[in-house]
Amino acid sequence: MKKLEIKLNLNYKDLYAKIAGFVVHKSSIVLLFIGILFLGYCIHVWYQNVYSYEWDEVKKQDYMNNKNAGTNLNRVKFEKVLEDIERRKGEYEKNMDDAEDFFRLRAKNANEESVAKDDDMKGDEKKVR
Repeated sequence: MKKLEIKLNLNYKDLYAKIAGFVVHKSSIVLLFIGILFLGYCIHVWYQNVYSYEWDEVKKQDYMNNKNAGTNLNRVKFEKVLEDIERRKGEYEKNMDDAEDFFRLRAKNANEESVAKDDDMKGDEKKVR
């Protein structure tokens, strides 16, 4: 058998220039090819996460251990939130009869103004006659 001897004389500057020239002249085709590859990769990752999500027993057990160990209840903050809820509940339920009636004051002022207008109109009628 004859040995095949291949001698490669690569000029990297020339190779770079040829690749860059190809990309510039065929940029739309190259970008389309890269886009199709990227889209295919994204579809593959999506499919793996949605349809092939099964874990082995070791991974399941590790997840359960981490989940159970990671839950810590801060009692001080919890009690503070409960006190705040009770305070708000008390404010909501307190008797509103003691509160000042804003609408009554407005109606009282409106009645006084209407009486004053009526008096002015009666005075105008007397002047006209």
